[in-house]
Amino acid sequence: SQIDQNLRKKFFNFQKWLTLGFVVAAVHGRIDSVLLLRLGGADMTGFYQAAYRFFMPVIQLTAALSLVFAPRFASFDTYQKTKKYLGKAIKLSLGLAALPLLIIPLSPFLVKLIFGLDYQPSIITAQILCLGFAAFLAGAPFTAHLIYSTHRTKLFFLINLFQLVLLVTLDLLLMPLYGSQGAAWAMTITLIIINSLLAVLAITYAPAKN
Repeated sequence: SQIDQNLRKKFFNFQKWLTLGFVVAAVHGRIDSVLLLRLGGADMTGFYQAAYRFFMPVIQLTAALSLVFAPRFASFDTYQKTKKYLGKAIKLSLGLAALPLLIIPLSPFLVKLIFGLDYQPSIITAQILCLGFAAFLAGAPFTAHLIYSTHRTKLFFLINLFQLVLLVTLDLLLMPLYGSQGAAWAMTITLIIINSLLAVLAITYAPAKN
């Protein structure tokens, strides 16, 4: 029937842009280490990756939050319900976003304990990264809202594409000058800009009509 065809078309378009967005996200999740290896060498890459490892739990926690937020945003049938839940989700994410900031005082001890004295350059790198990953964790509800409430998966793809371009540009500018710290600043600046953009879009776009 015509209705079934329209539903299939809507689902295909939704899933197509969502998949492309995740593919691009997978690329910009790894491109910094590849570029740093070429521009800064193995030592700088090692320092950066050591610092980055502290934030793997943050990435996993953000993914878990997204899995919780997604079905809730998809289920609401009124703007008021969506807005109320978004407010609660933002408060939760902002509270949890304080956790990565603990790396600032703890990184000197943790780096020496886990990686040894040779990895002292990773201390400042980790302290820089914690700012970006705090923004990343705080942005979890905005991403889920954009995808599952407003259904703007094409915009999700475009944001990820912009994130990739921005990250690579900053990497190429900062890595040759500052090595692993340049990579950390590139990642942090990118995450803050992208998640600030997602916050603005969450306020701008109303939920899609089911």
